[in-house]
Amino acid sequence: MRLNAAKWFLSKFNQRIRKITNYMENFKLRDATVELVFNMMSDIAHLEKRLGREEADKVVRLILDDWITMLSPMIPHIAEEIWSIIGNSGFVSLAEWPKLKEEMIDPTAELKEQAIIDLEKDIVEIINLLKKQPSKIKLIAAADWKRKLFKRLASEFKDRGINMGTAMKVAMSDPEIRKYGKQVQQIVQKIVKNRKLIPQKVISREDEVAILEEARDYLEKELGCEIEITNEEDVKEPSEKNKAKQALPLKPGIIIY
Repeated sequence: MRLNAAKWFLSKFNQRIRKITNYMENFKLRDATVELVFNMMSDIAHLEKRLGREEADKVVRLILDDWITMLSPMIPHIAEEIWSIIGNSGFVSLAEWPKLKEEMIDPTAELKEQAIIDLEKDIVEIINLLKKQPSKIKLIAAADWKRKLFKRLASEFKDRGINMGTAMKVAMSDPEIRKYGKQVQQIVQKIVKNRKLIPQKVISREDEVAILEEARDYLEKELGCEIEITNEEDVKEPSEKNKAKQALPLKPGIIIY
């Protein structure tokens, strides 16, 4: 089993318990329904693609009782029928409301799997723009100095707004980062416009490459072509260097062949 995908799903579900409980206490039934039906089904669909139907079903079964319990106020008759079918006694309407399982919450697993989800979406958008089926896709993991830059900016601007002048001053105070002056300016401009480019946790390149390697088979199957994984510094072709420079932490550079 691809363990990270399972951890991602279980972590997201337990985060969802907190969210749904809040919605129900505040009578936001529509928001609760969107989370419990549409968003849950989207997560399950991704889990099935990542693990296969049989393994995904095993993971879903771990949370099925809690899911049906939370669904019962919206679809009482269907929930009671499912409750019985899956082997539970009594009535789901009388079941205890699910409790958040803190030990299941794994922000790192969520971060890693979301990176794969976002990557696949970015690749599909590029393929659609090019209007051709690729024979190979090269994924380029960002250089370590970019991770250092992201960590510095995340730490400096954790609790306050970020602006170009101050961000550049913080970035250029580091001799290693300063060597990449023009690139640093371009990256900082992107971050000032969209702070969400900095992930909640900046992981090492080794960890990022491990995530890509683990998802390689999945991406090859979904995209129908070979996936090559490399580091930014290892890109030698002049025609590919610009794409390599665009790589950011958890947002690899993408070259379509």
